Amino acid sequence: MDEELEAAFLKEQERRLAASTIAGYGRNLNFVRRSYQGEWPGWVHLSTAQIRAFFIRRQKEGVSVATTRYQATTLRRFYHYLLEQGLVDQNSLVGIQFDEVGGARGNLPNYQLLMESIEQNSKRATL
Repeated sequence: MDEELEAAFLKEQERRLAASTIAGYGRNLNFVRRSYQGEWPGWVHLSTAQIRAFFIRRQKEGVSVATTRYQATTLRRFYHYLLEQGLVDQNSLVGIQFDEVGGARGNLPNYQLLMESIEQNSKRATL
């Protein structure tokens, strides 16, 4: 089912994105699904906390900010698609910000900046 959702999403993108971008999105979705630690819950059941954990793990691995942002863009668009299709109730990337990652506070590890960004956004969401 997950691979069919990915294929439908990528097919939908053909009208507005370059073939190279679509291929990159496909690689990103496949990578996230394959790299999930533990039992894969499926795209429609993957929680915001699980996605946050994925990005934190990637930052700890030393992945570049550009790669992180590209993977986040892919997932945001994919979850927007799932939302439009009525398959999820909300975009699971809501509440995850990357504004501070790689910013002026370069003396902190990227994953710490990501955690601070998540905390800050959670505070905003509860106001």
